[in-house]
Amino acid sequence: MGDAVLTISSKNYSSWSLRGWLLCRIAGLDFKEELLSADDPDARAELLMLALSFLVPRLTHNGLKVWDTLAIGEYLHENFPQADIERIVTIWHECLNLYGGPYVFGETPTLADAMYAPVVTRFATYYVKLDRQCADYCETILALPDMIECTEAARAERARHRGTGS
Repeated sequence: MGDAVLTISSKNYSSWSLRGWLLCRIAGLDFKEELLSADDPDARAELLMLALSFLVPRLTHNGLKVWDTLAIGEYLHENFPQADIERIVTIWHECLNLYGGPYVFGETPTLADAMYAPVVTRFATYYVKLDRQCADYCETILALPDMIECTEAARAERARHRGTGS
């Protein structure tokens, strides 16, 4: 399926680089690895040219550039089917059915819901099709007042950075 290059910043310090690297391996993608250290000014400049958001890992495959670990996972899932989304959906179903929802462990949000919140936002961003029970769970997480506050702050932060050129 063409030459693939995975650009990462550090195998030692970057958990996101590890995740992207493992996703490519699990998918069976034959890829070259490009390691750019964020501590090296020249490499940092190169990373900023690759992605103004400074996001790594970045997968380049068949002329397409994919940033963000979950986006890489989605891309690999589409091109080299994986069971990650299915596994998350299964976990959510088991927990929601066992504990009665609306959160994975019942009536009150817990650490598990906080850990799944970024997954929920990625599912929404990438329009992952979910059954009604999981879609309802996602809506519940997105409707949390603290989640709304954080999302609004993130939008404001992004707008501020766009306005300053940083």
